[in-house]
Amino acid sequence: MEKFPNLTADHITYTGSSLVALGALVRTVLEVFGQNNFLPPLGLIGLGVAFDGLDGAVARQKNPDDKSSHGVIVDVLNDRTQESVLALSRIATASLRKDSFGVLAATFAGLTNPLPSLIRAMVEEKGMIVAESGKNPLSFLGTRLRQVGLAVSATVYPQTNIPLVNEPMQPSFDALTTLANIS
Repeated sequence: MEKFPNLTADHITYTGSSLVALGALVRTVLEVFGQNNFLPPLGLIGLGVAFDGLDGAVARQKNPDDKSSHGVIVDVLNDRTQESVLALSRIATASLRKDSFGVLAATFAGLTNPLPSLIRAMVEEKGMIVAESGKNPLSFLGTRLRQVGLAVSATVYPQTNIPLVNEPMQPSFDALTTLANIS
């Protein structure tokens, strides 16, 4: 951090969200042109998600005594923005593929994504800490890690079939996301 004294956690958060948005846009544009090059969007979205995981560590290192909610609010709003941008990309690409179930699944996944975060915020407001990865397989369904994993996979590899079930990732993962968000 000494090499970048003016770098703040907010800078990292905004950069991460910008990279996710750019990756989603690239994925959508590639779909428009019928291209199946998954590396650029995966790289951009993956880097953006990594930045999103780094911002809290930077904030704690630079301001260990800061008890304000500013960083938490910025982080939560950016998480919701990233999820919304990824959902919009999936809605657009499913629409381009004329996949009405994919459009519906992506829409419901995008609309229900704030629910686990809202519940988590209510729990944390009471002073309880919620593990990022959940405490058991069932609680993992409500975590940000699950949301990100399924959203990135469904966005970058929408038509890739899931092994064993032989169904495309995007509508399947979005339907699973919706069920997990509601449960």
